[in-house]
Amino acid sequence: MILGIDTSGPVPAVAMVEEGGAVVFARSSPRPRAHAEELAVLVREATAVGRPAAVAVGRGPGGFTGLRVGLVTGATLAWAQGLPIAGFCSLDVVAVQNGLVDGWVVMDARRGELFLARYSGARRVSGPAVATRTDAAGLIGAAPAVGDTALLVSAQRRDRGSTLLDPGALAVVSLAAVTADAVQPPEPIYLRRPDVTVSPASAGTAP
Repeated sequence: MILGIDTSGPVPAVAMVEEGGAVVFARSSPRPRAHAEELAVLVREATAVGRPAAVAVGRGPGGFTGLRVGLVTGATLAWAQGLPIAGFCSLDVVAVQNGLVDGWVVMDARRGELFLARYSGARRVSGPAVATRTDAAGLIGAAPAVGDTALLVSAQRRDRGSTLLDPGALAVVSLAAVTADAVQPPEPIYLRRPDVTVSPASAGTAP
């Protein structure tokens, strides 16, 4: 079985899927912004169903802190049990849960920006990238789009997206990630610099 983990969004999602495609566990947390606490519970429940043979973990894009929780948890579990691990783009889950074949996935990136990726033939062909809402709307034009599409036309910077990753779709993407010809490493997809940086004046200063 494959254990799938994603913490790129406001709540963590976990799935367990058999190699033949049968989903035996698929659940997300009802508590936002509690990734560390909730993910531990979900992983424990999922692994109670059976021992995973591999781990797949969402690489984002997403919030720095939440994303790291999932990546570190997946990597630690894989290392402790000697399991192979693969990464996947979290936007692929949104594409699957919406049945997107040709078009775009857009997700709230905060700061008046959107994460976006383009799909053709149900495969991601460009992105993920980050753009202002105006620039994203210009790129997408009249093409189909799924996800936080209301933000493409929102003039309110504080408006937030409401799309959550479906754990059933997470199971599908996790299985594909582990069995892909070219397995992606479980490294985070960061599309912009962190909010906090070390100033040149303080760099090298002893604590």
